[in-house]
Amino acid sequence: IVTALRQGDPEWSLVRVVDVLSRVGETVAYAHEHGVVHRDLKPANVMVGRFGETYVLDWGLARAADRPDRRDIRIRPENGDGAQPSALLTMDGDVLGTPAYMAPEQARGEVEAVGRWSDVYSLGAMLYHVLAGSPPYLESGDRSPARAVLQRVLDGPPAPLAIAAPDAPPELAAICTRAMAPAAADRYGSATEFAAELRAFLENRVVRAYATGPVAELRKWMLRNRGVAIAGAAAVLMLVIGLSASLIQKSAADHNAGRAVANFELAFQAAEDLLAGVGITDLANEPGADPMRHELAGKALTFYRRFLELHGDDPRVMERVARSHYRIAMLESTRGRGPTAIDAWGTARTAYTDLVARLGPNDNYARVLAMIDAELALFRLERGETDAALESLAAVAERVTGLRSRDPDSVELMVIAAKVQDNLGHALLKAGRTEEAARLALDKLKLAERIVAVAGHEPWAHERLASARLQQGAVAERLERPADAEQAYRAAIDGLEAAHERHAQHRGIRARLAESNNSLAVLLWRLRRGDEAGPRFESTIAMMRELVIANPGVRNYHGTLGGALCNLGILRAQGGDPSAALPLLQEAVARVREALRIDPAHVGYLGYRKIAGRELANACLALDRPADAASAVREMVRELPDSGTHHWLAGQLLAACATGTRADEKLPADQRDARVAEYGDEAMHLLQAAARRRQADPTAFGHPAFEALRDRPDFLALRAELGR
Repeated sequence: IVTALRQGDPEWSLVRVVDVLSRVGETVAYAHEHGVVHRDLKPANVMVGRFGETYVLDWGLARAADRPDRRDIRIRPENGDGAQPSALLTMDGDVLGTPAYMAPEQARGEVEAVGRWSDVYSLGAMLYHVLAGSPPYLESGDRSPARAVLQRVLDGPPAPLAIAAPDAPPELAAICTRAMAPAAADRYGSATEFAAELRAFLENRVVRAYATGPVAELRKWMLRNRGVAIAGAAAVLMLVIGLSASLIQKSAADHNAGRAVANFELAFQAAEDLLAGVGITDLANEPGADPMRHELAGKALTFYRRFLELHGDDPRVMERVARSHYRIAMLESTRGRGPTAIDAWGTARTAYTDLVARLGPNDNYARVLAMIDAELALFRLERGETDAALESLAAVAERVTGLRSRDPDSVELMVIAAKVQDNLGHALLKAGRTEEAARLALDKLKLAERIVAVAGHEPWAHERLASARLQQGAVAERLERPADAEQAYRAAIDGLEAAHERHAQHRGIRARLAESNNSLAVLLWRLRRGDEAGPRFESTIAMMRELVIANPGVRNYHGTLGGALCNLGILRAQGGDPSAALPLLQEAVARVREALRIDPAHVGYLGYRKIAGRELANACLALDRPADAASAVREMVRELPDSGTHHWLAGQLLAACATGTRADEKLPADQRDARVAEYGDEAMHLLQAAARRRQADPTAFGHPAFEALRDRPDFLALRAELGR
């Protein structure tokens, strides 16, 4: 299980391995309750079945807790050939067990002192191996003999996890440290307690070894009970509103303006701390927390609107309302919900425009309006409105340049400028204005490097730099400079991997790293370096699967995963292995379908859907499964907009299904003829629709796919018509 985790096996995440270890702890606890101590717990003695069933193996050194085994006092310091035994293999001599995982009392050969607490230590040592990537007292590749490792166990604790595994979740590090305490009395009292702590980590409850108290309990409770937490937050807000209104009215009655202002600010600060901080920031990287963040932001908006009713003439209230709309729009954009996000951005823009009209021009408002307009332009770009997006982004860029001239050292303005440049670069590439995009990419890279120099401790700064390098690579590809593109992509990956080591839980870093790997893989594939591209696609898929599972409502996560799956599927099919390609392409269709469910008008994912559907049908045809191919084509036609651009492709694929079915001798003749006619009729309907929309390609009529249609009168008529 440890090897699978450290090698990046997509089937094994840290969460899954911790779940297995908790089951191991429960199994060992059962043995302890029946008076049996294992004495040789290690990863090699754990087996996991296909359906998650967990087995603890090799009970050869186990003994009843109340009956010491006399073998413990035998001395056999060397193997039969004189070589020192490995620290990762079970010893049978003066000390029984596996040195890298045994407790200090076991390493000292203190027979009477070895008990359930020793197995708890070994469980902690297994967790250490999971977190650090190597067993306690051993570094990766260390082949120290057993005697040397035994001495290290006796000399003191292993390297702290803060050094051996700095990115390990602190709760798990605390569990491991307690389980591996040198003194048995300082460890968990039982394997049951150890397993319960792991289960608490998995279920977002408080881990006793790490943190306790009301604040920790509240935070964990909110993560476990999101719906109830939102309702509770709403109730607290209503209480704050009522209390504040009462205090304000009382202050007014007492003519105590100073006290009223203080109470007013107190209520605002309570709402900001409770909802804005926790809802927008603290939960940003919590798996599945986006809906909760969105609802909390909505509750904040309700709170501020209520205050508008009480103090409608106060500009501070208007500003909080506008800021709430802005936050909601940001969250909608993060999730990729196109129409909803556009509406949210429009509402936020109206709110800030009203502020400017009410209070006059303000650089802070101008910054927010620039960000809003950049986001609105990006959504236009994603819907194919390239010219409108370009015009809008050029105007925004000019406004941001003016703002930066007055405050050139503002990190916030640098980030806004980088965002605008990013969107403008995408628009220029879509418009085919590659030379302009190349100049802009250089400017963006310089700006991103400056952002990292100023705010390199923040993960988003490294995201910005990686984004600049990715755009630089895309421009280099358009200019047919593959070596420059590869260098840019690899630089993006190197920087993100370094940032990931420091910010392992930051989902933006992980998503951008997956995107960078995918871009490099596509380039390597185009350069006919498929043996290098394949592992990159697999790495992208593994990362994106984790992000999709943790954040199922984010459009881009599904889309990026679908694209990588599709690319790897095509690569496998081109390598002559359609059976390996088929499940990848089936999953790709499902992921892209989900992305389009979230945002049906996204042009890029509509294109992915067409490609994935085509390749899935082709893989089925290559496996002599025309019925499955026809089903894939029908789904593609049904799910894509009726634009006509895909009708010619679908018609050609269905013609190929008819041709493949005609050659299928396994079918009875009457069934075969009926299916050939059915597929042929559907193919002709689609081909004729494409011809009416001027989407047909007459030069393709010689393709073998049309063999089953060649004698049909309607096919001959269509060919003659297009030939004219």
